[in-house]
Amino acid sequence: MDLKEIDITNQNSNRHPWEQVRVQVIRSLLDKIVDANKELLVLDVGSGDMYVAGELSKYYTKAEFICVDTNYDQMTIKSDKSLTIYSSLDEFKKNTNRKVDVVLLLDVIEHIEDEIQFLQNLLKEEYITAETGFVITVPAFQSLFSAHDRYLGHYRRYTVSSLKDRLSKAGLVTIKSNYFFFSLLLPRKWQQLIEKENTGAANFKGLGQWRGGTFITALVKTILLIDFKIGQLLSLIGIKLPGLSLYTICRKPA
Repeated sequence: MDLKEIDITNQNSNRHPWEQVRVQVIRSLLDKIVDANKELLVLDVGSGDMYVAGELSKYYTKAEFICVDTNYDQMTIKSDKSLTIYSSLDEFKKNTNRKVDVVLLLDVIEHIEDEIQFLQNLLKEEYITAETGFVITVPAFQSLFSAHDRYLGHYRRYTVSSLKDRLSKAGLVTIKSNYFFFSLLLPRKWQQLIEKENTGAANFKGLGQWRGGTFITALVKTILLIDFKIGQLLSLIGIKLPGLSLYTICRKPA
């Protein structure tokens, strides 16, 4: 979760089903490029409240997760003892001599004005090698850009082709990419249409405000998980369903 979306008074309540299913999405993507039974160093850049890293660490039990977020020096975040926290990549660099196996950039680069330069600088670091896998997720389709995007500090949304182009300019080779969460497109478009020009930031409460009960949460999770799996199956025969989100798996060329 983006730290801007945290509901401080309700931080330990039910997680939004979108968040819960996204963890499963990321896990399925990681399984394509790493062995869960091996020791791994995973660098989660822009890790927010560390929910994703914490959940993944339960499955990748031999992995060390490094969580980096510039907001960690401004607020107190409760962390599992298995996660290592840094407030900057420079701070992480000073404290490691290991190579990173996986970099997670989960809904991060849309917050960066010049994401190409950011990625180019990251690829220059000694801990990034040709064996380092990148898993990147971003919001999809600029036509869906809304006041909520502005509230979250997004500069843009992406398509498969525009993301692949930007990653290529940064020096990354795309291995696989696809949209996901097709079923959320219509609700998002509806939300966009009803937004008023004078909507203030205070009206956006984010994912931290989920109040769905057990049944509704389970139902939405099931729909989103089926949605993702259908999209994955169709992608095997070259059909790319549009979706609210987009992922890519990429690497630094040898």
